[in-house]
Amino acid sequence: MSQRSPDLEGRVAAITGASSGIGEATARRLAAEGMDVAVGARRGDRLGKLADEIEAEHGVEALAVETDVRSMVDVHGFADAVEDALGPVDLLFANAGTGEGGRVEATSEEAFETTIDVNLVGAFRTAKAFLPLIRDAEGTRTIVFTGSVSGTVPMAGSSAYVASKHGVRGFARSLAQEVADEGIRTTAINPGYVNTRWHEGHPRADDMVQPEDVGELVVTLATMNDTAMIDDVRVWPAKMYSE
Repeated sequence: MSQRSPDLEGRVAAITGASSGIGEATARRLAAEGMDVAVGARRGDRLGKLADEIEAEHGVEALAVETDVRSMVDVHGFADAVEDALGPVDLLFANAGTGEGGRVEATSEEAFETTIDVNLVGAFRTAKAFLPLIRDAEGTRTIVFTGSVSGTVPMAGSSAYVASKHGVRGFARSLAQEVADEGIRTTAINPGYVNTRWHEGHPRADDMVQPEDVGELVVTLATMNDTAMIDDVRVWPAKMYSE
């Protein structure tokens, strides 16, 4: 077993959107550092398998809770389950998201509202439900939101997704100012193309940001000296950056 970070070992992380992609990779990475992890997502069967694998591989506690971030009842239920099983939360990763494409004329009101509800309102619900558990933890605590490079620039053909991720960045940075004096660091990670199921079969998938890269960044954010924080960061595919 590789050496674990003393800043993370024995502490607790909660992750939404954890059944695949960035969320799954980050759960595995944090468990490798010795953190107990609670994973939430809509695909409960995948979550259970992930929790079993994490416990077997890393010898930590792993809790799987089927959760839909479109429901405040679900998200509060996730937080309550984490509190009962693992206690206060040291690291929250609000990662659940969806991606709707299409030009404005071709985007239905329902699709637009669903994208905003999952990506932006879901981030709000997650933060609101878990803040009491984060405040109950001791020492430096970390909240991370999954934004997107699309939330930093305009992009034709993805208005719903772009709007939602601009909102996530704004929400994350506002929350950061609210809780900084409590020793809670808040960051929006804004990756470019990431090799997840959304890009399955893409000919350049291996050149994209990998989910494990984001997991590594979450570890970095959570283990910085408590005199510093990063409130917003963009992560680009290195081999595609100049294109």
